[in-house]
Amino acid sequence: MIRILKVTAILFFSFFISCKKDDDTVTIDPPAPFAQQYPIDLSKIETFMNQYHMDVLANDDVNFTKIPTPNTANLTSIKEDYYTGASPVGKTKMVTRDGVDYKIYYIPLREGLTDAPANVDSVFTSYKGRLLDNTSFDNAQEPLWFPLTSVVTGWKEIMPLFKAGSHTTNSDGSITYSDFGAGVMFLPSAFGYYNVTKGSIPAYSPLIFNFKLNKVNFVDNDFDRIDSRYEDINGNGDLTDDDTDGDGKPNYLDTDDDGDGYSTKFEIKHQITDPNPPGTIFTYYYPFNGAAVDNPATLVDETQGIPNCSGDYLTPTRTRKHLDKNCH
Repeated sequence: MIRILKVTAILFFSFFISCKKDDDTVTIDPPAPFAQQYPIDLSKIETFMNQYHMDVLANDDVNFTKIPTPNTANLTSIKEDYYTGASPVGKTKMVTRDGVDYKIYYIPLREGLTDAPANVDSVFTSYKGRLLDNTSFDNAQEPLWFPLTSVVTGWKEIMPLFKAGSHTTNSDGSITYSDFGAGVMFLPSAFGYYNVTKGSIPAYSPLIFNFKLNKVNFVDNDFDRIDSRYEDINGNGDLTDDDTDGDGKPNYLDTDDDGDGYSTKFEIKHQITDPNPPGTIFTYYYPFNGAAVDNPATLVDETQGIPNCSGDYLTPTRTRKHLDKNCH
């Protein structure tokens, strides 16, 4: 069984290797041009969706059945069920990469209710991976933690479109998850392993994953006291293209976002003096938005976020002080 992933699992917020190395890894070099391979992958995915029927089970798993000829069971195809009609449930996401405009098909079974991850956060998910011949190459029935920075790139594109759910701890210590996001994604090979043969996954294989997004862990990748999800300055959902100081490091990996020689963590650090007892100094870090972190509630407005250089912490469009090289 191949763990999807290149992959490192997070358990209790510590990193452990969750897969064994596969000796059957072969790389085709040079790789096929992306613009040449993508139309082949797209055709294969759409053929699968026209030739297979999908059943959604009670636990949000799915089964695929190839439609026989003749179709005596009157099975409808995935394309018919999810991508036709006045209000199709199936969706696509367009991603431009390597000079190619990719269409990624995905089917939301349930959106989820609580938190959506950024593409650099970690997700607690169960899943099943399949090839287009409907064989499974990986299956995690119990959820595992995965950093989206270490998985096949298709997960980074689709997982942020879903939200986590809620959970209840039972009397026996087990946990029941509910209202979580669940779906199916159909990935061109450029969003999987592309020119690499990995165990039972041939090179240039489109991949199918059905998944359940149980929980999200918001990550501070550069330990600057700002969750990486807030460092998507242009708001396009991709944290890799936000580089305020132009130093080649995206903000979510840059400890000095504005390049002024002062670390971001230092610039959002704040001290206040408590009059009771007199002279007691509290140090805390401005939150990006909302309730403050390490903040004595009796001393500071809980709605206070990172201010601009003039102390304005309310205007949504303000340039926060850690992004202004003239302010520290």
